[in-house]
Amino acid sequence: TLVMLTNLRLEQYGAAKPDERKQLIGPIQDGIAKVEAKDGVGLRSLRLKGKLLRMNGEAIAAIQTLEKAKQIGEQRYGNLDQGGAAVERWEVIDMLAKAYIETNQTGAAKNLLTGLVNKFPTYDPARMLLTQILIKDGSYDAAREHVEYFKRKDPNNPDVMKFDIQLMDPK
Repeated sequence: TLVMLTNLRLEQYGAAKPDERKQLIGPIQDGIAKVEAKDGVGLRSLRLKGKLLRMNGEAIAAIQTLEKAKQIGEQRYGNLDQGGAAVERWEVIDMLAKAYIETNQTGAAKNLLTGLVNKFPTYDPARMLLTQILIKDGSYDAAREHVEYFKRKDPNNPDVMKFDIQLMDPK
């Protein structure tokens, strides 16, 4: 679909060198415009816009865009565990949490990631990010359950080993 194609172009854009990005931006902006023309301004187009803004280092604008996408998703589909566009909605929350972290708003990121991990306990990227935030802000007891989860799942992962050491020797 058009959304998937635009998302793939965004991934290519993210991996491209600055001079290559200039050639890729036109088709991405065109894809987003076509999604908006088809669906109106909504969850899908705002997710794509927010992703592009984050890639361009515009974290504040990305937060505003992704917050709007999150609100639209909640209005249209209710709770995260209810059908409609669930995957796109958790992707919005994941990107929003990362944008909050980029702007040192870890409290907001922690709240979003906690909700995401509670709804999707096997979504390890969100759990990993949440664990990092919990350890960084000194919430060792809360981090411990996530570290134990990762130790059972992937005990040889260097990040998991680092978390375990940090919990044994908190500073």
